[in-house]
Amino acid sequence: MKPLKLELQAFGPFVEKQTVDLEKLSESGIFLIKGDTGSGKTTIFDAMTFALYGGGSGEDSNRKSGRNDLEEWRCMQADGSLDTYVALTFSVHGRKYYFKRSLELKRKNFSQGYEAGEIAEDGNVIPFFNNPRKDDLTKKAEELIGLTKEQFRQVVLLPQGQFERFLTASSDEKEVILQKIFGAEQWGKYANAFYNIASGAKKRLDDERNEVLHSLVEEGVFTVEELSEKIEAAKTEKAELEQKHIAFDGKKKLEQLNADRLLSVDFMNLHSIEKKLVELEAERDKIDALSKAHARAEKA
Repeated sequence: MKPLKLELQAFGPFVEKQTVDLEKLSESGIFLIKGDTGSGKTTIFDAMTFALYGGGSGEDSNRKSGRNDLEEWRCMQADGSLDTYVALTFSVHGRKYYFKRSLELKRKNFSQGYEAGEIAEDGNVIPFFNNPRKDDLTKKAEELIGLTKEQFRQVVLLPQGQFERFLTASSDEKEVILQKIFGAEQWGKYANAFYNIASGAKKRLDDERNEVLHSLVEEGVFTVEELSEKIEAAKTEKAELEQKHIAFDGKKKLEQLNADRLLSVDFMNLHSIEKKLVELEAERDKIDALSKAHARAEKA
């Protein structure tokens, strides 16, 4: 955010209309606002803050009176025909904007007015709202600048007495302010994403570690040395089993078993034939007896 021009009238100690061309002052780089005590230096900061956020640079935004009330800022020496107003022209990312808050005397009472919009290339203001209210301008300023009033006065203006407040702010407050200034929110999101990934990986590792420890306890192992001994013993047992497997010659045993199974089938067929032969021998004996009987019968 870069302030370009500030206009104020009947505001604070300033009676007549005052225009501060900040853009011209900043052409040579850094510039200094100085003056005697009470000359209105802080009022310039107050006017800038009031135009954007509807309150002075040194006042809490939650208070509805005091420096947050434009009537309290009206110059007591101003003529009744003069309106009280503050207007700020500023730029953000190369685009220009105009914010104005005014106080007009209508009959016997003061009426507050608000105006805010983007400045087109032809110099005309394209309003953001049809009938804006005080909070509308404040929210729009926060949206465009990316800072709340408190952050704006701590970082952009740092008026009298506020620099120390920024230095003594809590770490969390400073972190939020600096993130907004340098646009570091996205890096915070990346950091949170990496943190979540790392947390998930750590949880998985912890779960695996607990599972391993549980398994070791079931095996009665409590130290790395005991685990190493158990591994070596398992390797030795594996080698011995492999030697026994080689000596057993399972392939040859399987071939012999298959041959024995085929031979058993042949034995089963042999037994069947032998049984049939016995049955046939018995039948032959019966036939011989019948033949002899028949021959005797014919002879008789």
